[in-house]
Amino acid sequence: MRKHHNRLFYGKFHHKTVLKVPGSLMFYPTSNEHLLQVKKNYPHSPDINFLIDFIMKNRNKIKFRFQGKKAIFYSEKILAQQLIERFWDYWIGSECVDPRFCNLNSNTVGCLRLPHGKYRFQVHVKKDAHLYITNTQRDNLRNFIERNIDHCMVPGYQLLDYLEDRCPYCFGGYFYVTHDQFITPIYMMAQEAIDKVIEFIPGKKAVAIKNITINEPQFQGHFPDRPLMPGVLIVESMAQVGGLIVAKMPELPNGLFVFAGINNVKFRKPVFPGDQLLISCELVSLKRKRFGKIKGEAQVEGQLVCSGELMFSLVD
Repeated sequence: MRKHHNRLFYGKFHHKTVLKVPGSLMFYPTSNEHLLQVKKNYPHSPDINFLIDFIMKNRNKIKFRFQGKKAIFYSEKILAQQLIERFWDYWIGSECVDPRFCNLNSNTVGCLRLPHGKYRFQVHVKKDAHLYITNTQRDNLRNFIERNIDHCMVPGYQLLDYLEDRCPYCFGGYFYVTHDQFITPIYMMAQEAIDKVIEFIPGKKAVAIKNITINEPQFQGHFPDRPLMPGVLIVESMAQVGGLIVAKMPELPNGLFVFAGINNVKFRKPVFPGDQLLISCELVSLKRKRFGKIKGEAQVEGQLVCSGELMFSLVD
């Protein structure tokens, strides 16, 4: 399980990794002298010895604490992956900072169709936003939406109840706006409450997110001791997203668009269970309204893992 945040842990770390470690209090105090003594007490425990060696070797690169039966590590991606791979059976979950969420202006991604025919932006409000903004900020945001009712819409009643002060708690949600000129004032009024903004670009670009979980059947044999997302399924995910672009364009004739080929596909990094694939596809060309070429990319935490060109053909 992996969650995403918009602020660095302790102001410097992108990743938080949680492991199940029964008897974790034996690691206190966490000085090198005490940890070496623990190693001597458990000479035949490879897990304890690896964990202690990991802490001592990377002490200047990580921050860690033991809490009950858990060990919590804050680090960068490479060290986080080392922990997950080594302690796969003890891995409880991870959290990471998504660079797209750190700056609202860069947290705009393309999607396929305009919701309700006119809204280009979907503004997501944090769960528990009532803890981050004052009632005055909430009221200012509500008044702004009401004054611009032709350009803003709140589709969910839970968020609407919070904005209209019928409920003191915010359970998350989102609202729509038509133009980017509204994003800046919204951000200025309630910056701490805004989680992310999604931009919709119809007929040209589509963006989707796929969460990779260990429960997916391909991981049972690919591979037994080191689960990796098969490259062919990454390409298939890109094809499904890219196919939406050509399949939903209103000016095209009726029929079925099928996946017709791939070109220049490159796999740059492995994808593991717990990763979140951000799949972005953009229309490159459309010939005779029957043959489409899509440029596709898949990223994990801002790093490119796969890219290539996908071809589609119309079957009558």
